Amino acid sequence: MYFAEEGHDVTAVDIMPHYIELLENKIKKNKTSINIKAAIGDARDLSRFPAQVFDIVLCLGPLYHLKNADDRYKCLSEACRVLKPEGIIAIAYVNRFASIVANLRSENLKRGIVDSVIENGIDPLNPFYFSHPFEIEEIAQSINCKKIHNLGTNGISYILKDKVNNLSNDDFENWIYFHLKTCEDSSILGYSMHGLYIGKKNIV
Repeated sequence: MYFAEEGHDVTAVDIMPHYIELLENKIKKNKTSINIKAAIGDARDLSRFPAQVFDIVLCLGPLYHLKNADDRYKCLSEACRVLKPEGIIAIAYVNRFASIVANLRSENLKRGIVDSVIENGIDPLNPFYFSHPFEIEEIAQSINCKKIHNLGTNGISYILKDKVNNLSNDDFENWIYFHLKTCEDSSILGYSMHGLYIGKKNIV
């Protein structure tokens, strides 16, 4: 809705009918003139759209629901296919190391689970797939995209949420400043719960 309200033409696709219904209800209630289409669809198969049709593609959800490597590749390959040359792609992912830290319970610290998450990005007790930041960069490069940014969106705030929530306004602004200065540092990138890769499609 935000981008449509800013004057952009938006096409929204989600595999869950419920979410499309929610969006359609918001569109109906919106009192301004916006150009947004909503459709049920699978991110692994965007064949309803021709190649090179979108200026920007936001892949902000599918990747961490796809445990199969081929499915993840199909998802990002399709996102790149429908993107115009020099178009921008944004890919959201969940970091595998942070998933262990965030769920610091005895059942998550069993060595078999730790090894599975670190080596394969899969926690048998969790329905999500957890990525490595460099894995995202490698897939993006393989589908003809060049990295602009790869950053941690929330850093370690999830670990320190009580302290962060109790900061004064000035201290909070300084905390945000610190985060923005360090969110692309590769030495700590994997400890952010959520990551965001932003790239540009190369001209073939």
